[in-house]
Amino acid sequence: MRRWTTLLSFVAVALGGCHSNSRVSPVQGIEVYGLVESPVDHPALEAAVRNANLILGPSSATSFAAGWRQVPNTSAIKVFAADPKGLGETEVMSSYHQCNCVIAQVGRMSAWLSQQTGTGQGLLSVDNQSLMTYMLLHEMGHIAHGDEVESETPSTNTGQAMKFNLDPTLQKEHEIAADQYAANAINAAIKDKGSNRGIAAAQIAVTLAQLSWNLAEHRLLDNFGGTAVHAPSLFFDAGLSHPNLEWRILSVNAAISDAPTAQKLLSDFENLRQVQPTVLYQAKPH
Repeated sequence: MRRWTTLLSFVAVALGGCHSNSRVSPVQGIEVYGLVESPVDHPALEAAVRNANLILGPSSATSFAAGWRQVPNTSAIKVFAADPKGLGETEVMSSYHQCNCVIAQVGRMSAWLSQQTGTGQGLLSVDNQSLMTYMLLHEMGHIAHGDEVESETPSTNTGQAMKFNLDPTLQKEHEIAADQYAANAINAAIKDKGSNRGIAAAQIAVTLAQLSWNLAEHRLLDNFGGTAVHAPSLFFDAGLSHPNLEWRILSVNAAISDAPTAQKLLSDFENLRQVQPTVLYQAKPH
């Protein structure tokens, strides 16, 4: 997602110096941004790039390209695989309008998933490559909408940023719009039944459904009792830049699928997101 977590500020400053070139030029790696390339992650990330381009289809206004390779198409969004050095521990993927690029920390994907879903025995296996493909489609939504990275910077007021809330913000609207962009792309590709494009899109839909299951399992079992009392930490937004992750995934699943189950799961979760009265129990008067 646009900023699945927070990048260090010096990275944003370094990226601000990026510029595009109308001619094919020598490959510039992410070292110019103060980061370190991770060649071991190139195969996995390049496979996600191929699938994202496949789902976007030939009519897409732009496409992704591996940033570590020569790119003849100067309009393509370069994608780089970053080493943990210089990035936050849970940083997974961010896009930057200034340099027309996406930076992904593939090696942190498993750790990020564990942070979001726990490590319970009831978890389903989630395909990291399909999840990375979805994230790329989400980032393309930010790029297509012209979202600036500065607008994604969390509040400098730590108390305010970490407070669980349902406050509408422009940053949250950007995230929701990028989610919808990705869902629309997947929907369009799924209709291409029997093709590689349709199969790739269907695999992402399955992966998101599995992620939704895992998020619910984590909420219900690892945070036992929290759902019954409508705990804000489970249903509200943790900060001002991103909506609740489980709600987002349920929303995307409902946008992709017309199945009554997908719609019901989203509706039930949204009911639990409503502000509840502070009195949890009151004895009936005699």
